[in-house]
Amino acid sequence: LTALNATNLGSGTVPTARLGTGTASSSTVLYGDQTYKAEPGGGKLLQCVNEVKVSTFDSNAMAGGAYVDITGLSVDITPASADNHILIFVTLNGSRDDTVSSDYSTSIGFRVLRDATAINVGTASGSRSVSTSYYANPTSDVRNAVCLSFQGGDNPSTTSQITYQVQLTQAVNIGSGTGTIRVNANADDPDNYSGMRMASSITAMEIEGSI
Repeated sequence: LTALNATNLGSGTVPTARLGTGTASSSTVLYGDQTYKAEPGGGKLLQCVNEVKVSTFDSNAMAGGAYVDITGLSVDITPASADNHILIFVTLNGSRDDTVSSDYSTSIGFRVLRDATAINVGTASGSRSVSTSYYANPTSDVRNAVCLSFQGGDNPSTTSQITYQVQLTQAVNIGSGTGTIRVNANADDPDNYSGMRMASSITAMEIEGSI
């Protein structure tokens, strides 16, 4: 029967041992080299949650490098496995309206919290603040909005629900004044065609495997 064409098999099944070497099981795959190997894992997108903030948000309560939560710019996600990781994408549009001209008119920054823990921030050194993303323009009369963005990963190592929250900050230690940070609008927010309104967002994606 060595010359039998496989198309002549009208019934029954071919034993897995005749298809390839190795062990056939629910966790193995038959590859082109006729060997059973472990099913490839990792890299699969399991879930995606997104929050888009279209309303404005103002704050001037960020003295000494403090941060405040941006209302409405957070997402909740419950990982399917503690071995999986989370990809985070943040886009923040904002501006700063100074009370004095000697300060940085467009200094604005943000960081991301996983529950109460700041993640993906710079390394602390001396009295320096740390953030996820930051911008400062030393021009006293610039009040145009800037767009900050971030893409990064996190290994929360849990299957409990977690919250990723975007927080706002400004460089009040530079110069002598403080100002109001305005999210999703120009600093003076004029009621005319130049008073542009924007949107900010945060997205969290669970990816199978760790990073």
